[in-house]
Amino acid sequence: MKHINILLSLTSAATLTAIGLACSKPARAILHPLPAGFALTNKALKVTLDTGGVITANGQPLLMDGLDQVLDKLAPNKDMVWYYRDAGNGVPPPNAMEILQSVVNRKLAIRFSSEPDFSDLTASN
Repeated sequence: MKHINILLSLTSAATLTAIGLACSKPARAILHPLPAGFALTNKALKVTLDTGGVITANGQPLLMDGLDQVLDKLAPNKDMVWYYRDAGNGVPPPNAMEILQSVVNRKLAIRFSSEPDFSDLTASN
């Protein structure tokens, strides 16, 4: 699957639901909020969501609140989010919708990766 480079300008959950990204359950609390010393690199935040709903950002496990804090730091600079979801063709974990909606709400650019190491994306693209 080739990557998609788009700026999400969707404004409602209904729009995301229409393209099959709806979630019916609330996100479950996993690990810690924003870790101390969390650093952004290359003006791109690499967000991964595994099949169990665990969120990592630049390799650090986060709760949804922690991810929201990181996204808030990105928003003023209009930095980019790189997003990968395990089993991308399968049913998404319940918090997938919440992650994408958080990116949309902050009007951040997002690139979707088909590779867990983001090797199909480069900082120059």
